[in-house]
Amino acid sequence: RRGRGRGGNEVVVLTGWDQCVPFLVATSNFVACIGAGMTVKFFPLFFQNDYSFTPKQSSLLFFTYPLSVALFIKAAELAAKRFGRVPVSVVSNILGASCLIGLAYVRSLPLLVAIFLMRGGLSNGTNPLDKSILMDYTPSKHRGKWNAVESLTGMTWSGSAFLGGWLADFQDYRFAFGVTAGLYFLAVAIFIPLLWIVPLKEDDLKEQRRLAAEERQRAERANGSGSAEGEAGQEGVKKKLTDEEASTMVGVV
Repeated sequence: RRGRGRGGNEVVVLTGWDQCVPFLVATSNFVACIGAGMTVKFFPLFFQNDYSFTPKQSSLLFFTYPLSVALFIKAAELAAKRFGRVPVSVVSNILGASCLIGLAYVRSLPLLVAIFLMRGGLSNGTNPLDKSILMDYTPSKHRGKWNAVESLTGMTWSGSAFLGGWLADFQDYRFAFGVTAGLYFLAVAIFIPLLWIVPLKEDDLKEQRRLAAEERQRAERANGSGSAEGEAGQEGVKKKLTDEEASTMVGVV
């Protein structure tokens, strides 16, 4: 849950299943990065070797690629406002993995290029949404740790690229695409439980955390009031005992 700490700073307090969100997001990203490293670095070689792309054609294709990603990022952002971040991320990544299967079987070059650009946009367009979910469910003091985990996840590209190269040599690039698609589907399966944990809309999450913060504040005030009454009662007992002792002393004198 999220509330306000000293100085008005926002404080995230995880309870129940909320604590699983960072682990699910990070694990899903880790598996997806393993798959991506197996194929992404070999796309230029795939088009050059299988379709005899010239350097000029390759440069044009990979110039268009980030434009496709930017377009899908904006589309995912707009869709998330209506349908929720997790549903959009799940659907987008399922379609991205399906496009990768298309790359493994489609032979027509124009269709293959279209699928390639769609795959890049669908698989990368939801990265900002996933990052926002991770940050929403990570307390400030742990954000450095999870950012380090994300950086370590990115390093898996180098190791998985070796595996992807071995698969391409053993069979061909299309076979490596199919294996990567399987890893993408596994990453989505790990991500899917978030559908039951993360609210569809960010406003709902903020409202839940506002109510939780108010409830916690009321509990703290009640505890403080109880403590004050207890202290007042103890002071009354001490005063009564002191008065009785003074009366006893007067009688003795």
